[in-house]
Amino acid sequence: MDRGFIQQSSTHQQEGVVDADYEDGDWIDVEDVGAAEAEADPFIHSEPVGVPNQQNPFISETEHLAFTEALQQLETSKYLPPGYGVLSTEWIDGVYPAIQAIPGRKRGSNSLEIGLPHEIWQPRSELWVRALFLMRRIQSLRRN
Repeated sequence: MDRGFIQQSSTHQQEGVVDADYEDGDWIDVEDVGAAEAEADPFIHSEPVGVPNQQNPFISETEHLAFTEALQQLETSKYLPPGYGVLSTEWIDGVYPAIQAIPGRKRGSNSLEIGLPHEIWQPRSELWVRALFLMRRIQSLRRN
């Protein structure tokens, strides 16, 4: 029987040894870790994810600095490129989507609906889109 501790968290679970930061109620002693994992939500999967070989997408420090400066300029200007789904004209009825459905792993299985609070996800998606837009531009310039 595998025995361990699981830390309760709204964002993740950690298995391991209770450390000095332990507060009563944060950790649960689990007799059988496998049984606890089997009871977990069916949408949670802990298979390892492959790590890309390329750690830095920039071919030089100069390119990285140019990207950083251009991203700061886009943030300051509030420019949002079209075609990435972040413009209000790209939303259904011009309304920010409050829920995103993630399909189940198997055909016909239930989907998981995730709440997308505007104040949390809109700024993050705008930054992501600006950075992605710039990376695509840099890659395009490299090819030409």
